[in-house]
Amino acid sequence: MIIVILFVAFGILVPDLYIWSTYVRQGAVLWSAVYWIPSLLFVLLSAYALVRKRFSASWMNMLATLLLGVALPKALFALVSWLGERSSVIVPWAQPLGYYAGLGIAAAVCTLSFFGIYVGWKLVIVRNVELAFPSLPQAFDGYRIVQLSDFHIGTYSNSPSTVSRIVERVNALEPDMVVFTGDLVNLRPSEVDPFMPVLAGLRAADGVYSILGNHDYCPYVRYKRRDGARLAAEEVCRKEREMGWHLLLNESAVAERGGERIAVVGVENEGKPPFPARADLARAM
Repeated sequence: MIIVILFVAFGILVPDLYIWSTYVRQGAVLWSAVYWIPSLLFVLLSAYALVRKRFSASWMNMLATLLLGVALPKALFALVSWLGERSSVIVPWAQPLGYYAGLGIAAAVCTLSFFGIYVGWKLVIVRNVELAFPSLPQAFDGYRIVQLSDFHIGTYSNSPSTVSRIVERVNALEPDMVVFTGDLVNLRPSEVDPFMPVLAGLRAADGVYSILGNHDYCPYVRYKRRDGARLAAEEVCRKEREMGWHLLLNESAVAERGGERIAVVGVENEGKPPFPARADLARAM
């Protein structure tokens, strides 16, 4: 934990120190002091979040804004500007080129970051992928599967209408099956509560199938009791089933068309620590 905090602090404060000493220090004393506020705020808030495990949607939104919208553009500007300054020993015009190129890159990254943080995640985009393979039963030719993944549903507490639009778009595709491939929540089962009626409205001829992602095991919260994470994960499972989803925990199901069948196989999360490793493909098959 301490190593992560120090790494983040080093990666942010070193570029800031370069910019401050090269471009800011000669200015007014007040501006010279104010310059450090965003970076120091990010380091302190990040340390607090890591130690106290504060990862709510609004909290992460604030950290993402400071990191991607402020710290990252400044780090890129510092790198490009520094390279221009070093190269000016050989190529005199490299220093102003590095300065203006750095400003341009920083402005572009800042703009894209703010767009992604405040607009991009609300866009609903459908991507069509056609699969063809010899072993597909003839009766399933043209079978339509909609895949949804990584809702991290607590994020939409600030934009609940986006979830409604996603469900409407999915239903408009008239799918034969919907598969949700993990990470329904960010941290806690309670995030799902306001959205259960909407998510229960997902419709497909053969139903909605789901598996768990690493966040659905709720390991990123401090609990008062030792089995807190297990109980929280069980609650996530219960809520998915209450919404009418067919949750597959190292299990399989069968869809049938005209006497022919395909299997839907769902494994639990697989990963290296600190991520849960619970997949059992042999059992699921």
